[in-house]
Amino acid sequence: MTICNQRIHLATFFTIIQKAVTFPIIFMLPSGLPVKRFLIVLFVLFSSFSGFSQGPLFVRAGVGIIYYNGDLNDRILTHSKLVKPVVTVAAGYYIFNRLSVGVHYYTGKLLGNDAYAKGYGYQQRNLSFQTRIHEVSFITELSLFAYRTKWFINPFLMGGVGIFTFRPEAMMDGNVVALQPLGTEGQYIPNGGNPEPYKLTQVVAPAAIGFYMRLSPSFRLRFEISNHFTFTDYLDDVSKNYPDSALLSATPNGPTAVLFSSRKKDGSFPSAGSDRGNNFANDSYTTVMISIVYNPPFKKNKGAGKNALDKCFGF
Repeated sequence: MTICNQRIHLATFFTIIQKAVTFPIIFMLPSGLPVKRFLIVLFVLFSSFSGFSQGPLFVRAGVGIIYYNGDLNDRILTHSKLVKPVVTVAAGYYIFNRLSVGVHYYTGKLLGNDAYAKGYGYQQRNLSFQTRIHEVSFITELSLFAYRTKWFINPFLMGGVGIFTFRPEAMMDGNVVALQPLGTEGQYIPNGGNPEPYKLTQVVAPAAIGFYMRLSPSFRLRFEISNHFTFTDYLDDVSKNYPDSALLSATPNGPTAVLFSSRKKDGSFPSAGSDRGNNFANDSYTTVMISIVYNPPFKKNKGAGKNALDKCFGF
């Protein structure tokens, strides 16, 4: 394979990445068929690579667990009932033997519930939420050994930045109610010095540690634990203070907003300005994944000691 062809592969990679990004963003729209959409995404990613037999490209698909960290979870290790499944697909390119870039897509459901808290005050607050998240992130990954290494274990570090969508909801009398339109912390109270309504699309910065297990020259297992740091404290609809209940009841969704702003077990509504959450730390979520990774075989230049990629980048 010539250096020129290698560059063509690199250019084609960005076309593939465009597809990988476009489809997950389209699928971020609310849906009752996340599994079907996941399978479509997976099919598109793999079909995009069907024309390649060689090159430092990779595709990956995996499953795992996901849980939320925030105001409605006071445990370091979350309660087992708040752990849910998560799926991921990814596509990328090794720009050097140990350094890759790629696009990762995650989707899963997050839960938080004061009923599973350890602290008595949390239990009495009695708030809860659920949301499905869809995340698309641009990732850089550095491994200890080259991706073609014959070592059985290859540790790595990963970091990146992306966007995710969410829509916090809560249950009452068997009905699911979206929380953001209610303004449970007074977001829709006019002229009250209350917080602005939060956006349902936010920035996220995933960071991970893990390792690969070599199965063959082209296939590897990937184990990863990552924390996805968000730039919002409203993943769970809880951040700052209780609003004035009288002013809250006068907002467009006032009666329902009052019901979901305070669900204290004693039936009281705390005084305006008292703590509802902790706004000194943003929310995050953690994923623990196992994935299968496929790297198409890469042919060295005839008679050369280094492959074309090494020669292009001098690594």
